Amino acid sequence: MQARLNREVAAAETARNNTPETIRTPYYTCDHLHTLHSLGLNFYTAEQVMQTLSFTEDEKQWVALTAMNIQQYLMPEGGT
Repeated sequence: MQARLNREVAAAETARNNTPETIRTPYYTCDHLHTLHSLGLNFYTAEQVMQTLSFTEDEKQWVALTAMNIQQYLMPEGGT
């Protein structure tokens, strides 16, 4: 057992000695020198979003009630 522990201690000491004090992680930035752009804007209905996220019928009803309450109580008369 002593021989096994000695090997493990030696391996740990070697790893410690070969590990730099500071680990440097490279990072990359964009200088915005490129000229090829592709922009898109998609609009989805609430129903499409809820369908994609697999809302249950109860959750969809909750959303409808919440939206109705927001319109009724939090939005000014005639506002959007």
